[in-house]
Amino acid sequence: MRTTHCRALRALVGLAAVTTLAACGSGETTSTTTASSSSAASTSTPSLTVTDGWVKAVDASQDMTAAFGTLTNTGDEDVVITGGRSDLAGMVEAHVMSKDENGAMVMEEAKDGDTVPAGGELELTPGGAHLMLMDLSSDVVAGEDYVVTVTTADGQEVDLTFAGREFSGAEEEYAPDMPGMSHDGHGETPATSSSSR
Repeated sequence: MRTTHCRALRALVGLAAVTTLAACGSGETTSTTTASSSSAASTSTPSLTVTDGWVKAVDASQDMTAAFGTLTNTGDEDVVITGGRSDLAGMVEAHVMSKDENGAMVMEEAKDGDTVPAGGELELTPGGAHLMLMDLSSDVVAGEDYVVTVTTADGQEVDLTFAGREFSGAEEEYAPDMPGMSHDGHGETPATSSSSR
């Protein structure tokens, strides 16, 4: 009889162990899946690309330049670019042209960002919306590629590549609330359209 009790006890202990392990394994899988799902949802990258992206070739002593091109949003929600970062510059801002109190056109930071509409495009152009790269750390050389990581209003980051390009343009000025900054040569089209990428 003692052997029967021992076998029954072993069977119960074994069943309890299997049930406990199955419950633990099941909970861990659900937790991991939930965490992975949450993580994937919060880090999904906006569907944003740049076509014919270029940045004005300048000497670093000029301290700033701008990036242009056609941004395309293939997603189903608007993407608002609020700024960014780059190894090329200490600061990257979304900029626009606007009229000052005297009616003169001036450059200024886009306070609400630059919006790329869902399923649409935003043209970054000289004299219009563009990405301003300030506090340059090196020269921008024509023909070289430069990565600018744009930041969106919801905290996402997207890497975009812009080619250095020779450019001559008009001198524009910053809004009065941006003291000490000039905006050299960001108001016309590239000097040679044949160098377009």
